[in-house]
Parts: sequence; C-alpha cells; structure tokens
Amino acid sequence: MSEEYTEKENYRKMQRMADYLCRKIENKSIDKTTVDKAALRIREVAQRHFPDKMDTFDMIYLSRFNRLCEQYLEGGSEASRE
Repeated sequence: MSEEYTEKENYRKMQRMADYLCRKIENKSIDKTTVDKAALRIREVAQRHFPDKMDTFDMIYLSRFNRLCEQYLEGGSEASRE
C-alpha cells in the first residue's frame, strides 16, 4: 500500500512541476532557454520515478511544453484568447 502511495505522490509532484512550468509559459514570465532547462529537470524526475513511461512523458509533456512555447513565447496566434 505504501508503494502505491509513493507512486501517486511522485506523480503528483511531477504534475505540479509541469503545471507550474505551463503557467510560467502562459504568463510569458519565462524564456525558452529556461523552459528547456526546467523541462529537462521535470523529465529527470519522471525518469527516476517512472522509467518505463518515458515515451508517454515525451508524447504528453514535452509536446505540451513545445506547443505552449510556440503559442506564447514565439509569437504564435492568440486570436482564440482575445
């Protein structure tokens, strides 16, 4: 039971880190270089706790970070938000 709890807690920690990074990107309060470094740190956390799920991590989280960077930091269209 404690192993399951630990896995859930590790996932929640990683999720909070990812959500925080997404908010920083959306608020334009971070630059692309810092996003890349933060994404790497989050990926390292995921690798440590969920080594067999890295393909899923890359598909979901790294693609989300890249999409948000395109949209908010690299001059992507924000017409749907206005």
